[in-house]
Amino acid sequence: MKSITRITLLFACMLGLSTLAAQDAPQLTRLQKEQLQVYRQISLLVRKGKTDQKMFFKEYYKYVAVSNKQLELLNRQEAEKLKSRAERVLNENKREMAQRLFAGAKMYYAMAEVNKAICEAYDKGSVGDMKKQLAAYMEIEAQMVQNSAKPFPREWFTTREAEMVIKQLAQKK
Repeated sequence: MKSITRITLLFACMLGLSTLAAQDAPQLTRLQKEQLQVYRQISLLVRKGKTDQKMFFKEYYKYVAVSNKQLELLNRQEAEKLKSRAERVLNENKREMAQRLFAGAKMYYAMAEVNKAICEAYDKGSVGDMKKQLAAYMEIEAQMVQNSAKPFPREWFTTREAEMVIKQLAQKK
């Protein structure tokens, strides 16, 4: 029965991708469109009472995990760059600027750690850990924006964001 559900889900996703791609949503990347389509199909299967939580977890969060693996490296590089710049500025006795740069580096390091934890939660298949880490990600991302740091663009949506985007796309029709 699991294999039938898996085949149904994958076939439906492949068919649905062309439908979503045809919609007028130029602001969405290809991976975001794919993730939304998978989310739609999973939601439909859940409503029909066909649930395979492990498969659904792996299918939906693979986009999150792949993106966070890339984001971890970018965040670490940005943190190192800011730290290095802060040290140079500190040597010039610009303490206030150095503090801001060190604070920025700290946020990028924190984000890199969350990126790593998200990948680990995905590998373990832990829904609880994934939700906890996604909440931490969103918190740090908001903190970065508030402090004029620029978080790297995401190629994925949280469940709540996916629901909102799907509603927006439905209203455009």
